[in-house]
Amino acid sequence: MSDEHINWESEYSVGVAEIDKQHLELLNYVNDLINNSTENQKGLSAYNRKVIDDVINHVALHFETEEKILSKTNYEKFGDHKKEHEKITAKINNIRSEIGNEKSDMALYNLTITLKEYFLSHILLFDKDAAEYFRLGDQK
Repeated sequence: MSDEHINWESEYSVGVAEIDKQHLELLNYVNDLINNSTENQKGLSAYNRKVIDDVINHVALHFETEEKILSKTNYEKFGDHKKEHEKITAKINNIRSEIGNEKSDMALYNLTITLKEYFLSHILLFDKDAAEYFRLGDQK
């Protein structure tokens, strides 16, 4: 995993303040995770456990927000978008389940990789493709 931080770029914006704010908050979580995870981390501190829980809760709220807005529109790719959310949620929950067992040393690192990949790919591909529909749904 690259330990490079993600800087907010205008290309991440979908033009809906609530979603853009959530994306920026997620970016900040990813950068915080980058600061606090390494491949060879031994154990997870209480701080990191809280960050993981906060990230999981934020991602769930964010997906709920996106789906609520898109459901108000006739976005033809809504099913695919929702399936992508389900896929990333399952992956994050799987990583979360590793915390507290023998695999926990890698959990924070894996979560960081997963969220960074999500941020760089899902937002730029799926969310940007739906940007017009986010704006339409936000007005309803």
